Amino acid sequence: MSNVMVSGSSGFIGGEIKTQLGAKGIPRNYLYSGKLDCLLDGADTVIHCAAYGNMSWHDDLEETFDVNVMSTFNLLESCRRVGVKNFIFIGSSSEYGDKSEPMSEEMLPQTKTMYGVTKVCGTYLTRHYSQYMNTVTLRPFSIYGEKEDERRFIPKLIDATLNNNPFTLQEGKHDWVHVDDLIRAIDIVSKCMHLISGAVINVGGGREITNNEVMETVGMIAGKIPQLTVAPKKPTDSTVWCANNGKIRSLGWKQKISLYEGLKRCYDYKLSQTK
Repeated sequence: MSNVMVSGSSGFIGGEIKTQLGAKGIPRNYLYSGKLDCLLDGADTVIHCAAYGNMSWHDDLEETFDVNVMSTFNLLESCRRVGVKNFIFIGSSSEYGDKSEPMSEEMLPQTKTMYGVTKVCGTYLTRHYSQYMNTVTLRPFSIYGEKEDERRFIPKLIDATLNNNPFTLQEGKHDWVHVDDLIRAIDIVSKCMHLISGAVINVGGGREITNNEVMETVGMIAGKIPQLTVAPKKPTDSTVWCANNGKIRSLGWKQKISLYEGLKRCYDYKLSQTK
């Protein structure tokens, strides 16, 4: 990748990609204007991370559609016009809906959430444009890391632990992947785009981890746990939520950062911010 552009570079995942890959950001307002063509001229690879609707406080349905569908279309069209070679769409495991076994790329998406529906649209738009450029959709599972939004589960849990505050632990399970492992997957995929164009590829560790296990691991790191209240899992959570990761592993990727190491990084980062 010689000239990389990242949409959503002001967000957690996009910002980390921009920093670690030395990429340039695509301002959000450019996603809806003719300025995109000039900005993308000469770009080799575009990584599309801009998204809305995957946070509990994202409740604007029109915004969800505009960001996840219309901006994806506009960006793909601009890439086609200026001759961008590679387009990587950051999809979501939420596209699958409720499954009873590890989620495989061959499964029919059956999401019932607006966010999931719009990400499915983005995946199919990306696949359609593979006739004009090399395109791949990566479906990350539960991505976390040091600079994640403080309102998310892991940062809130660490904050409650550090400050001895009560915490509501929602039942549930996820396939947790540190953001650095996602970025390694992007780097690997970018080097073989011409061989896998049109593909959808999961990025997950292939193991379910309960929220209680996350809490216990943070407790092991901190030497204490917060006062807990347990709440039932979200009704939209899948019965089984982990990746069939055979495709990404066949490309040479494997999860390098363990849950303990990743949470220790997050804990130490949060601790350093409080000093």
